[in-house]
Amino acid sequence: MTLSIKKKLSDNLDLQPLRMAIEEETGLILSHKKDREILSRIGTDIEKYESLSSFIETFLRNKKIAEKTIDKLTIGESYFFRNHPHFSALREFIIPSLIKKNKESKHLKIWSAGCSSGEEPYSLAIMIDNYFPQLKDWKIEIHATDINTAFLKKARKGQYTSWSFRGVENSIIEKYFTRIHNNLFELNSDIKKVVTFSTINLSKLPLLPVNEHKDSDLILCRNVLIYFAIPMATQICQSFSEHLNDDSFLILGHSESFPKINNMKTVYSHATYYYQKTVEKQQPNFETSRISLVPGIGQNASVSSLTPNILKNFSSKKADEKKNKISQIINKATDPEVKESDKDTVYNEVYNLTIDGHFETAMNMIDDMKKQSVHPDYRLFFLSALIFDQKNNIEETLKNLKQSIFINKNFIIGHYYQAVVYERRDEKILAQRELKNSSKLLNDLPGTTILPWGGGITAARLLEIVTERQKELEFVNNG
Repeated sequence: MTLSIKKKLSDNLDLQPLRMAIEEETGLILSHKKDREILSRIGTDIEKYESLSSFIETFLRNKKIAEKTIDKLTIGESYFFRNHPHFSALREFIIPSLIKKNKESKHLKIWSAGCSSGEEPYSLAIMIDNYFPQLKDWKIEIHATDINTAFLKKARKGQYTSWSFRGVENSIIEKYFTRIHNNLFELNSDIKKVVTFSTINLSKLPLLPVNEHKDSDLILCRNVLIYFAIPMATQICQSFSEHLNDDSFLILGHSESFPKINNMKTVYSHATYYYQKTVEKQQPNFETSRISLVPGIGQNASVSSLTPNILKNFSSKKADEKKNKISQIINKATDPEVKESDKDTVYNEVYNLTIDGHFETAMNMIDDMKKQSVHPDYRLFFLSALIFDQKNNIEETLKNLKQSIFINKNFIIGHYYQAVVYERRDEKILAQRELKNSSKLLNDLPGTTILPWGGGITAARLLEIVTERQKELEFVNNG
């Protein structure tokens, strides 16, 4: 390129073709708001080519260039025993359940998908060695995969600084690590050898099942799917189900919403949600694609429907019938004479559209209702936030959550949701603030209170989740 990347950026260099190429190759969604970050990471590489299109062409056909580019663009924030509720559930319920299930075979197979630099799979190996001595004569397989080859190289080396031990007991560090020098520790070889590492592009998983991960007893894919488009993330989760044995488990990240997966049920314990594969085979159901849109809540959505559900045979309805039904719903929502309970039903219809992926239709309805309302309802902004989040637009998600809370300062799910989004953005101070607000409001309610727009979750259960998130952030900040 004759002009520098910085100069090109000032001239509004359009990176959309590059973002599309990255999504095509990896499944990862990059917002246009990330353009400066993209250029800061790979700008000097792009400058070596005559044009951006020339770089994109090379990226798509040259495996080494693609690998190098992906390594620079993917994020690898991790630490040992990250998200303590998950490891409490693993230690006290999931692993004991798998031991009981596999007592005849004496074989335990685990897949850490999106393992980053290895802290997660090594945490699993340490936990099994430390807390389950009865498994000494078992065959323990822990397979760890990531798309980033640089992360995998670091993982195989097994060397970490104290930053990776936030919240980890000194006894664990002393037992399983050797200090090489001041702030560098190496994992003991007997734990290292339990874990094998390999490269996998999860976006290809639905099309190319991986035989070595078939018949897994436990799959962890935490804080990975938030970088994929919703349809792709759902397909990956369904593929995970097909790689699991019956009565086995899948754990997603706490900041991710839960897709509906055939033959999988959500389980709650230790202040966290996860999946368990059911023995009874279910028929595919495409009516509801999400269990809950609010991240970290895996309960079934408890929305009622007094007006006919416009999703029934949605694609086969005539255009004018759709338009009339939507118009009726909007009129009901904006009519000042309509009862509040009927308005709830109207907003639930919009939620139903959103939860089944009809984002554009739902957003058009919301926009029309905002225009026709003298004082827009906080729920309209909350529903807007849900849609923007599903479309990976975090800035608009936060903007609408803030507006919903501005209108209704006691909207607990709004505060909690905002905390989760701040965590995703690594804005921990702001996340702690919203968790504190959530906790304060929750403590003023009876524990059995069903929280509006929480998918049926009670005040007591969300308080349990919020309390554990607060502890986790304290671990990180004090680490």
